Amino acid sequence: MFFLGYLIFAASTVMIVSGIWRILREYGTKKQNEYEQIPLQWDYDDCMWYDPETAGSLQSLMEEYTHSSDNSLPTSQRLLLFTMATDTSDTSCNDQNQPSAPIVTNHRKRAMSAADHLVSIDRDRLKALVVVQSKGSPFKYVSSDRVVVVDSFKSSLPYSSHEGRRAEKKGSLELEKSYLGAGIPTRKFSAADQAAYGSDQTTEWVIQDVWMEPNGTDASVLYLGWTPETIDKVALSLNFIPKEGLRIATIRDNFLEKLRNNKREHFSSASILNEIHPNQKVLKDPTHIYWLYKDLSFYHTEHHTDYGLGAVFYFCFQQNMKAPPKFSYTNVNVLRENAYHRCLGRKANLSVSAFNPPANQSGLTACSNKRHCKCAFRARTIYNATENGSSGILHLQHDTAGFLDVLKYQYSIPCIAVECSDACGCGDDCPNRRLQQGSTPSFAVVDGPLSFELFAMEPILKGQLLFEYIGEMLMLKPEKIPSAPKKPTGVGKDWSATTIGFCLEDGMKESMPDIHEEFDERSEFKDTERKQTYDATFRVMDTQIIICAQYQGNLARFAGHSCTPNSAMIETHSRRFEEDPLIPRIAVYAIKDIDVGQRVRISNRFEEVSRKKVKDVR
Repeated sequence: MFFLGYLIFAASTVMIVSGIWRILREYGTKKQNEYEQIPLQWDYDDCMWYDPETAGSLQSLMEEYTHSSDNSLPTSQRLLLFTMATDTSDTSCNDQNQPSAPIVTNHRKRAMSAADHLVSIDRDRLKALVVVQSKGSPFKYVSSDRVVVVDSFKSSLPYSSHEGRRAEKKGSLELEKSYLGAGIPTRKFSAADQAAYGSDQTTEWVIQDVWMEPNGTDASVLYLGWTPETIDKVALSLNFIPKEGLRIATIRDNFLEKLRNNKREHFSSASILNEIHPNQKVLKDPTHIYWLYKDLSFYHTEHHTDYGLGAVFYFCFQQNMKAPPKFSYTNVNVLRENAYHRCLGRKANLSVSAFNPPANQSGLTACSNKRHCKCAFRARTIYNATENGSSGILHLQHDTAGFLDVLKYQYSIPCIAVECSDACGCGDDCPNRRLQQGSTPSFAVVDGPLSFELFAMEPILKGQLLFEYIGEMLMLKPEKIPSAPKKPTGVGKDWSATTIGFCLEDGMKESMPDIHEEFDERSEFKDTERKQTYDATFRVMDTQIIICAQYQGNLARFAGHSCTPNSAMIETHSRRFEEDPLIPRIAVYAIKDIDVGQRVRISNRFEEVSRKKVKDVR
């Protein structure tokens, strides 16, 4: 009887819970449907809220729009929809400042404040490197969150650019196809697509660019995925434009004014003014090369945003604009298979635990977990680098604010920076993880008298990280590799190939295909001129590996040469997790203060050696 009573009680409980769940689900579905009837497509603002008292008028507006005969959304109504979701204060989204009802939306917020975006990045899942599998390779690698394996590499549209992707599939205007691999679209929506796609409730009116009107109270906005025919003029008082968009536009205009007022520069003043606000000739021609520069600026900045990096702009200040540079944009290095094999077999790739580090660290460190930091030990053990350079290799370190101690930097002395990993037990905000955190200053790639040059758009302080030098990681042909030095002491197998150690199984050596023959034929941009890109070499981490930014790279490829540089390439040992492959990396740091409008200059005294070596790659 007891057992029967227990069963009856259990069955009754299940029925009651199921009934409650059904009621809650129906209520939730009803409320969800009510919210979904308000198709707000605003994904810019720091806070997404609406005033319940205005919901009725908004609902009426949307019903009128949905049943209208022309099925188009007037600018004034479009602005109203955007304004409803706008936080007009400068306060943060906390409980005290939140209105009573949240907007329910299926669209991800995209343009936030810089700080909010950094918080939203899941750095554990960010891609760390790309491996290009060789033709006929006996090794079959599988992609993961951190390592992506491909047969060939080209840039794609950023994941966050939903509306750009939609226009790429459905837009009626065909654009320049030769930039397909550069990470920008080849199709856009035009005015002819307004009825079919501009009134769709799934349309995201994402702002691609902003130009301030001369009256100081209005601005013109260009929408992502759409031609300039759909540009709107809006009142700044409506708070229609997201704060981050205004911030970037202000940085751009301040930079342009700085160039225009610099009498030593010989850029066309009319061309600079055309960047501050496009002229009628440009506005009436959606295929004008001007818009190609705008697309490169936006989409490459979107690539940066995915990694928490600053904006990058492309400008041409010539009366007759020439085509912008062609290359595949990437935030991470692209490794040929033999270079990847080499990195996997290097002594530096071993976890620090393989070297039996002391329980407590000895030596200087800016790590937020100083007692257990392994970086000084790693620098001494793997690279024979010391804090004073007495070993012949200098270990450069960050201070507690994340600035590199460049006072010790000398070009004649090989140097290296060693960053923390999870082995140190510190957090993401550790000042000794600068390359992992990324750099936030904005830069401009400007078509100068001789070539494209890189300019600072924001003030940069000495010791500050500018960016990482990114490109295609290649190896020298075996017959061109210098004779092996004396075998160093270390752990593991045969470390005799380099001064820092390298291990590769004999079977792997025999199976390695000739990657070098494939180098040129795989790139869409193989005819790209080489007159300005560096082939960066390593003096500490691995003298047999080169980073070439001719076909794949980032903004660092535009940094120019100077005998009195204001920045320097610093070899950097950096990986977020000990299980990540350790690849040689190059961080570019300011060795002098750099003002807005100044060129970013790097000494390329090593370039003759680099160019000689890179010829041996092919």
